[in-house]
Amino acid sequence: MKRLIKAVLGSLTILPFFYLLWANMVLVPMFRDRNVTSPFNLFFTLNLIGLSLTFVLLIGFLTHLYRNQKVHQNRKTIWTIALLFGSFLAMPIYWWMYIWPTKERVVKPKPVRK
Repeated sequence: MKRLIKAVLGSLTILPFFYLLWANMVLVPMFRDRNVTSPFNLFFTLNLIGLSLTFVLLIGFLTHLYRNQKVHQNRKTIWTIALLFGSFLAMPIYWWMYIWPTKERVVKPKPVRK
C-alpha cells in the first residue's frame, strides 16, 4: 500500500473521533433552544455520514486484519473484539501498529507461563 493511501486512511480513521468531540461541544448545546429545528437536520445528516464512514472503515479494518499475516492468530480474536466494541479507539491504534509502518514486523505473542 502506498504511503499516501495509508495517510488518507489514517486521517479518515481519526475523523469520527474528532466529529464525536465536535458534536458534543457544538451541536448538542444548539438543541437547548427549543424553537430551533434546523440543527436537528444538520445533526442527523452529519451523524448518518459519520456512522456510514465508521461502518465502512470497520469493514475495511476487519478485512485487513484477517488477511494480514503479520498479526498472530491469537491476537486476531482480540483485535476483532476491540474493533467491534471500541472502534473509535481501536481503529487508530490498529492503523498505527499494522498499516502505517513501512518495515516488515511481526508481533509475536509472549509465551504463557504455567
